[in-house]
Amino acid sequence: MVDDEQDMLDFVERVFRRRYLVERALSVAEALPMLERGVLDVIITDRRMPHESGERLLERAEALQPGAVRVVLTGFSEVGEAVGAPAGADAWLHKPVDADALRTAVDGALARRRR
Repeated sequence: MVDDEQDMLDFVERVFRRRYLVERALSVAEALPMLERGVLDVIITDRRMPHESGERLLERAEALQPGAVRVVLTGFSEVGEAVGAPAGADAWLHKPVDADALRTAVDGALARRRR
């Protein structure tokens, strides 16, 4: 999980901690070693963060973690946001995100990848 908001990192960890080992990063720079270190099943990232965007993270993840599910969260809800969804994103959710919606998005994307 990569987000510049500590509360969002805490939320995602609460949602998934019983099912997954959740690694957290407050920035793309902090997340890059996680991408390089080992195989990840799911990458959840905020779209807009200071310094580098979640889109940039997903571009790097494409090469480093090609099998990982990619979920993008955004606080921006304009209709045009979805049109500009990052290539390779398996799910796209608007903040504030509901725990059930996040679980459903991740589970559905994992199921599609495993087919």
